[in-house]
Amino acid sequence: MRYSLLLFALWLLAVLIGIMLCSACSTTPTLYRIDGTIVRMQNDLWYANSELMTGTVYQLSPEGDTLFLQEVREGKPHGITRSWYPRSSNGTVQLQEVRFFVQGKREQTHYGYWENGNKKFEYTYTNDVYEGTQKEWYNNGVLYRIAHYHEGHEYGLQQAFTNDGALSVNYEARNGRNYGTIGKKRCRTIWAHGTPRSWLDSASTDQMPRGRGGM
Repeated sequence: MRYSLLLFALWLLAVLIGIMLCSACSTTPTLYRIDGTIVRMQNDLWYANSELMTGTVYQLSPEGDTLFLQEVREGKPHGITRSWYPRSSNGTVQLQEVRFFVQGKREQTHYGYWENGNKKFEYTYTNDVYEGTQKEWYNNGVLYRIAHYHEGHEYGLQQAFTNDGALSVNYEARNGRNYGTIGKKRCRTIWAHGTPRSWLDSASTDQMPRGRGGM
């Protein structure tokens, strides 16, 4: 009798461990793959074993939803990259980011979205640096900031807003100097350790690792 109870206890323990393992697995996305082959990123390059990969890297959620798609050529992001948020409680899968690369360098306009579907950012690149108008939004849809860049540096009007739309930063960048209002202070240039510092560069949300989207 005691032996039977012991066997039953061991069996029940094994079942509970199995349930716990399955539960843990169900919250973990699949590994990155190209055509079913598991790939890994090293030094911003995609490899399968020791070979640089060409194809489309993808990642799936436990439910089978696509979380990540990136076109790759010889290990480098090349073409469109898309990522999605995990499935929400109401069953929807929201697009998170759309990026574009040419041989590993950021090009064209990149788009980001909040989980509620509102636009999060809109960055434009040429040869891997900011070029033209850059925009960011709060998750309530209100514009957070708008900046203008040329060859990776601030150039022209730079503005930021509070989450109710009130102007909080308003200055113009010319020849490495800033003219206008930054917060409640009027000044010509913000200096950090002897170098002009861009408020867009220092607080940008554009922080994803390049191969995972970022980019």
